[in-house]
Amino acid sequence: MLQRINNALGRMMVAGDETSWDYGFMESILEQVQNGRALSHNQERHLQQIEGRWSDEALASRANFTDN
Repeated sequence: MLQRINNALGRMMVAGDETSWDYGFMESILEQVQNGRALSHNQERHLQQIEGRWSDEALASRANFTDN
């Protein structure tokens, strides 16, 4: 779980998107997991959605859109 969260946070940092809601949410659940607490079903659902928005495919699509 920590690796998944850190991977998404890292992608956001590289893109310079550290002020987004996604970034703040990921920081929040990172702290929660580091403190030994499990994620709720809704938090896990949001995590999956955020991972989708920051996947290799999504980032490539954004880059292509920006280039065109």
